[in-house]
Amino acid sequence: MTGTEVSAVRLARVQFAGTSMYHVLFVPDRQW
Repeated sequence: MTGTEVSAVRLARVQFAGTSMYHVLFVPDRQW
C-alpha cells in the first residue's frame, strides 16, 4: 500500500473505534 492508503486505513480504524466507544458509552443496551 502507498502512504496515502495506510493513512486512510488508520483514519478509518480510528473513526470506527470512536464510533464503537460512543455506542458502548452513550447508547442504551437495547441497541446491541
